[in-house]
Formats: sequence, structure tokens, C-alpha cells
Amino acid sequence: MGLFIGKHIVAAHRGSLDVTSEEGDGTVFTARIQEARSQADKIVTEALVAPLRTDTYGCL
Repeated sequence: MGLFIGKHIVAAHRGSLDVTSEEGDGTVFTARIQEARSQADKIVTEALVAPLRTDTYGCL
């Protein structure tokens, strides 16, 4: 569930989510996001993230 939400938040910020895994060493998730450059970008980002701010599953 957390990875699903994380993926959508990163995508809303036009970023990327990378995964590397090594047997015995575990898994590393790396999220990269860009800073919003203008007010228009901030409005679009908020429009994309707002639907994720629900308490449907009782975890946010």
C-alpha cells in the first residue's frame, strides 16, 4: 500500500521511483522529485495529489 501511494506522489511531482535489490542486502527504493518551478506547476501538482489525500483505507 505504501509503495502504491509513494509511486503516485512521485509521479505527481514528475519524478521517478527506482528500486534496487540485492539478495542478502535488502531492497533500496529511491524517489527523485523536482522542485515546482512556477505557480502553474504547483496548481497542477496539487490537483494530482489532492485525490490521494483520502482516509479510505484509514492510513493517511
